[in-house]
Amino acid sequence: MHTDENSAALAESARVLRSRSNSQVPISRLPDEIILIIFKYFEENTRLSALGFNFDFDDNEEDDDNGVPACLAVTHVSRHWRRIALERPTLWRFVGSTSILWLDIMLERSQKAPLVVKCRTGTSESMLMKTLEKILLHLPRIKYLEFHAISQNSDRIMELLSSQSAPMLEILKIGFSGMLPTTESTTHTIFQGDAPLLRSLQVFNWGRRWPSCTFDGIRTLRVERMQLSDLLAALQCMPSLEQLTFMGDMLQSDQPIPINSKVTLARLKNITLDENWSQDAQAVSLFRHLALPADVNILIRHLSSKGLQPIADLLSVMDKHSCGSTPIFRSMRAIRSAPWSIGYTVEFCTSTTFNRKDDDVRLTIDFNCYEYVGDEPGATRADPQDVVFEMCNIITERRRQTFFAGQFESIYLHGNPGFVRGLTDALRIVEGSPKVPYPSLRVLLLRDIPFKGDELQDLVDVLRMRVQKDVPVQELSLRRCTNLSADQVDLCREVVEVVSGI
Repeated sequence: MHTDENSAALAESARVLRSRSNSQVPISRLPDEIILIIFKYFEENTRLSALGFNFDFDDNEEDDDNGVPACLAVTHVSRHWRRIALERPTLWRFVGSTSILWLDIMLERSQKAPLVVKCRTGTSESMLMKTLEKILLHLPRIKYLEFHAISQNSDRIMELLSSQSAPMLEILKIGFSGMLPTTESTTHTIFQGDAPLLRSLQVFNWGRRWPSCTFDGIRTLRVERMQLSDLLAALQCMPSLEQLTFMGDMLQSDQPIPINSKVTLARLKNITLDENWSQDAQAVSLFRHLALPADVNILIRHLSSKGLQPIADLLSVMDKHSCGSTPIFRSMRAIRSAPWSIGYTVEFCTSTTFNRKDDDVRLTIDFNCYEYVGDEPGATRADPQDVVFEMCNIITERRRQTFFAGQFESIYLHGNPGFVRGLTDALRIVEGSPKVPYPSLRVLLLRDIPFKGDELQDLVDVLRMRVQKDVPVQELSLRRCTNLSADQVDLCREVVEVVSGI
């Protein structure tokens, strides 16, 4: 009898324990605030992890999760977790392309929380428009808005965006695929001219004019497929702009641009030209019309079978800064970033420390050198020897003296033997000529370069000629370079005061 009672009690205890097993683990006893942070992190990474636009649309495609909150999956774990997931408005503010039923529930449960709207790339156009028709009724609550639609719906979308103000909007990413309407259109009514917190704007295939009253607070702008005239007009409306990313692929325009017109971006800190810019002839025109501040940083990603000519053309039209003739670039850096990499970079800066975080960095050129570049007709192998040689010539060309002022002080080469051959050719003094290339050059930093044949001997011969012309290189670093003999190192020490890294 006693045994039966004990067995029954144990069985009941086991049943209770099993029913509450999830509530007994330590994580279930965390404070609500901590669990909420975990759920928010899970929600953000699940719903908003996919970045950028995808232009392949399928009207039959549905979201795998029907757009429901990601944290809904944990509501069955315990009553505690279910209460947190269902009752906290901040977990229901991440809205994507979803069924109308769930959208209504999410808008209701998010209460007054600022909305984060990111319509998943690849969402069917019909579902996207249903979502936008519903969600943009709550435009005053939206903090983040991102979507990509077909151009046929652009007018209707602009009507929705112009229906109310957007007092909480901070980030807007919008794009259209296909041909834009040919009718003149303007954005002077977008957000009814009221988006005081808007700081970041990304647009693709944007064919509309810009209102200064709406976008004058923009700090970050990323553009692709715009008319040059529209882009310049947009930049004039953004006096606070700090970061400009130009993706290229400019649209053709019949609107004339005064040849001497300049757009002054006094607060601009960074410009990025992505890989497609060199295929766009209007990229050079863009820089011809920009008055750059003295401390702007420029990052150029270059991928083209045309070699460095696009970069040369670009530098030739860049306006010198307004504070005088102080040189902007003093150093060049060429890198093969990893042994397995097929690309390398060429970098210019005013600092010899080569720290990308330095405030002194003015221009970085990321030159991707592939065996064959794309499917362009006549694409040929980009020779690293030619790259370094051409870059050295580009930076001292007379028409770019406003940028370089002849003060080219150091060169850093990393990881490709072809760099050394190009460097030697660039530094070589023509016999009988009084002219010395780069007379201010004082530092050569070579790293991870496997010397081949007579490469080092040729370099030493050139450095000896510089000594004879009284413009010696004062420091030579050979850190982790290979195929060097002791005799070769001794030869280096004969012509360079400081040889290190051996």
